[in-house]
Amino acid sequence: MTCEIAVMNLWGIALATDSAVSLDDGAKVYNSAEKLFQLGNGAPMGIMTFGEATYEGVPWEVIIADYSRKLDGRRFDTVQQCVDDFLGYLRRTPFLAISPERQADALKSQITGLWKSLYAKPLAEAMEAADQPSNDMASKSRPLSPTPLVDRNPRETLLRLIREDQALWEQHDPWEGADTAWAEDLIRGNARLLDQVEADVFPDADLLDEEVRAALRKTACLFLTSAGGGPGTANVVIGGVGETVPFPSLVQCQIAPLLGGRFRTYKLKECTITPEDDAMIIPFAQTDAIDTLIRGIHPDLEQAVPDMLREYVSGSKDHTGADDLTRDFAKKLRDKVEMLCSDPFMRAVSALPRGALAALAETLVSLQIFLARHTINMKESVQGPVDVAVLSKSCGFQWVKHKNLLGDRVPSDHRRLIGA
Repeated sequence: MTCEIAVMNLWGIALATDSAVSLDDGAKVYNSAEKLFQLGNGAPMGIMTFGEATYEGVPWEVIIADYSRKLDGRRFDTVQQCVDDFLGYLRRTPFLAISPERQADALKSQITGLWKSLYAKPLAEAMEAADQPSNDMASKSRPLSPTPLVDRNPRETLLRLIREDQALWEQHDPWEGADTAWAEDLIRGNARLLDQVEADVFPDADLLDEEVRAALRKTACLFLTSAGGGPGTANVVIGGVGETVPFPSLVQCQIAPLLGGRFRTYKLKECTITPEDDAMIIPFAQTDAIDTLIRGIHPDLEQAVPDMLREYVSGSKDHTGADDLTRDFAKKLRDKVEMLCSDPFMRAVSALPRGALAALAETLVSLQIFLARHTINMKESVQGPVDVAVLSKSCGFQWVKHKNLLGDRVPSDHRRLIGA
């Protein structure tokens, strides 16, 4: 996990990121990762990465350094133009092209991780919970399942898990560069490989009748075509100020690993500052502390309160219109949060000079690091030091804080911008 943020107003854009990189699902965390980079030489354009630390086995730091060198002073009229050029570079660069054999290995690894995390592990947990004594003490000690278990039958429970998960996949937009026909051909062409993955992930052969196997392959198809994250997915955020526009903007793209010869991307977010919309704070990855500060309420609590109201009203004698009442309450809560917290905060951000934008960006990332350090049920996978850069039409790209290989900071004269 990581924490990155962009803070923008009419003066410019500040980008900040932590330095943590996690291995083996957070079992090992290093605090020396580079995630924020300048694009080109002096142009007000920067890039942040999170999620997968490499693309086709090559570190993003190496890829971005090579791309920046090849820019050779080229500038872009808009941030979107820079994004399109960078994605084109990824498509056509020879050292990022991998063989069909390596693509097959990647497919095996990703489907294995997908089926294990989404189905095999939850199935084992569900069966273990179903075998526990059903007395009051035991029922209080285990978490509630969103859907009741199906007769303690492993096959039926697995099918339920798959169907619930597929409903979530189907809510996502498709990858650009992928379609169902291509995904189905890829699955058929790797039938033996997927049979082996299936046997490794689900060693109980009694689970794997034709219906279950077809459902597992449908999940594989949805994973290949739906921009919903998943194993191997990287995120790239490019922000800055184009040559032909006065104000900053930002684009976030998801990039899927190369499989079946297809390069798949998805534009997840695009934000542009205008005189009418003159301040934005856009956090990425782990953001609950930042959201809580800006909105004045933890995002999980903001979502839970209307659900609690629905449960309360549904359990009363007069429960007519519980859903309508809950929706109305949730809207009123959002409006109140924005009026009392978010709007005043953003009005202040709109007036900040460049140096204060950088200081705010660093503080918000540091707040997320502080929460991770002092919350017992949260993995400490967000760590400092915090790298910060500010970009503007007048000053280009400037480092405010940037660690070197020894963990030190940039020279102090670069920090004068904090008071700018």
